[in-house]
Amino acid sequence: MNINEYYLCIDLGGTKLFACLLNARGVIVRDVTITNHGTTQEDTFSLLCKTIDSLLAYAFEKDFFVGGLGIGVPGITDFDSGTVIHAPSLHWKNFPLKQRLAERYSVPICIENDVNCAAFGLWNSFYPELHSLSFISVGTGIGCGSVFAEQIHRGFHFASGEVGCTLADVTDLHVAHPTFGSMESLASGTGIANQLRHLSQPDLPAWAQNATAQEVFAAYRKKDPLAQKIVNNTRDHLAMLIVSVATTLDPEVIFLGGGVFNTGYFLVPQLAELAQSKLHFPLKLRLFRQGQYCTVLGLFALLMP
Repeated sequence: MNINEYYLCIDLGGTKLFACLLNARGVIVRDVTITNHGTTQEDTFSLLCKTIDSLLAYAFEKDFFVGGLGIGVPGITDFDSGTVIHAPSLHWKNFPLKQRLAERYSVPICIENDVNCAAFGLWNSFYPELHSLSFISVGTGIGCGSVFAEQIHRGFHFASGEVGCTLADVTDLHVAHPTFGSMESLASGTGIANQLRHLSQPDLPAWAQNATAQEVFAAYRKKDPLAQKIVNNTRDHLAMLIVSVATTLDPEVIFLGGGVFNTGYFLVPQLAELAQSKLHFPLKLRLFRQGQYCTVLGLFALLMP
């Protein structure tokens, strides 16, 4: 480990960009948060580069040597080539991100799925004693990252963990989902808002007009009947998803995180009870609310020589 090296790690989320400069011990020395990024693939790439340029300028000013650049992307990402195969929230499809960045920056570059990064950072920084874990992130979309025997489980097509595409209902076999998958169209932050939009507008109470997932949860806690119906439906679909992850991967622990659980944390005991009732082995389900830090810490661990 070169103690004089620094690493630039960026969590490029569906609606928020979180960028950090970390020293060789993994301590964040500078960070930038942008809550709304580009609406086209080139807008997003341009904003990403401006953020990188800003942190590189800071590093140059402080005489820091930057030894690597890592980007966590919300979508199917070819780890070997650094191509983003499908990231609907960024409008990226077969986007050669690593190649484009390498044309601008002469540093080692790592491109990885954001939830894979979060799972790896969670294991490496907080739970290295675990043989295996899965991290289900519920935010703009839904993703799952898993670590088994100290390695990220990516799958043959780098699509392991794309659980947002899990079918929410048998009828979804005959419904097109060109961007967000069946499950995340219902149970993500975007999906919770979608459930409201599918209702007849004249029937919506005032609070529900253009409500966000956070506002739905707030109304639920005030015992609003419509909010209770939507949140309970979301909870049931997430429980189905947890059962699928538990029975397919059987990790030692399943962690839950992402923006939806920042306000919907109270659902975790209900999810654990529902999912456990369908399993024939013990389920360890835990809430982890520092997922954005896990993503950059996972990138840091992947970049470290």
